[in-house]
Amino acid sequence: MPLLEIPQVRQITATIRLDELTASQIDQYAAFLHASADEVVDKALAYVFAKDRDFQEFLKSPKGRAGSAELAYPPRSAERRGIETCFAYCAGRQGDGNGQRPEPPRRCRMTAAISAREKAALERLIQIAQSDTGQSRMTAEFLLSWWNAANCGGFDLTTMWGVDAGIAGDMVTVFGLVACCHRYPDDLGYGEEFRRIVRAWRPALKHG
Repeated sequence: MPLLEIPQVRQITATIRLDELTASQIDQYAAFLHASADEVVDKALAYVFAKDRDFQEFLKSPKGRAGSAELAYPPRSAERRGIETCFAYCAGRQGDGNGQRPEPPRRCRMTAAISAREKAALERLIQIAQSDTGQSRMTAEFLLSWWNAANCGGFDLTTMWGVDAGIAGDMVTVFGLVACCHRYPDDLGYGEEFRRIVRAWRPALKHG
């Protein structure tokens, strides 16, 4: 009989629209709790659902039991619009030619919260990128594509085939972080570390 029981929780990725003030306060509450924005939203909604007696009664009704998959599986047209918007935004980003990155629109900046697992993975990659090996070069290319792909170069995903499994796993973790947090490294407090990587691997750039 194991001492610990770890329940398997099915998670989904969903896109919702928030008022700017609400999004900002989620950031602040996540920082207050030292948690991620995902955890704040998830736990806050779970608390509301559990405390709302009328909602609990509604769940027992036929309509409540039927539920809805709209959030988890958005209609194809909405999903298509989201994909097109994402590609348009990414394709439209341009560097300034000296290693500085453009600021993303405020509507795209959701949270600076970073989990302990993501933080550890990112810091391991930063440490590796500051060395002088083949694996360091590939790691640096991955990180610099986040810092400024226009000036530092993009990242070929097949490069991950040439790094150790642990490094590849950390890359996957950081890729998920970048996709969800909508922030640049310096927004998360890693500006100086990334500038050192720029100076080491992209010395031709005027500024880090």
